[in-house]
Amino acid sequence: MSTNYPAAYPNNDVQSWSLAVDNNYRLVLKFKAFNMESNCDFLKIYDRQDGIQLYSLTGYLIPDDIWSNANYLFITFTSDDSSTSLGFSIDVYMIHT
Repeated sequence: MSTNYPAAYPNNDVQSWSLAVDNNYRLVLKFKAFNMESNCDFLKIYDRQDGIQLYSLTGYLIPDDIWSNANYLFITFTSDDSSTSLGFSIDVYMIHT
């Protein structure tokens, strides 16, 4: 979840998370809440830390579930210095493949 959730995240916030599970599993991100300053604050999801960007999320609509392509995801959150919102909360599941 974003910094301070369910209170507003700070300006100029930068966070990252590496998620990994055993081989033969995939990750599923289920968004419980999503509210960020549109086109200024972003949650980006990559297939690995130095990998391909899969999603760039912003705004207030709760995204559909996101499935990893393999057993790893890297997630970054950045906010700018103009205003803040409540942020996001995500449940993470691992599914045997």
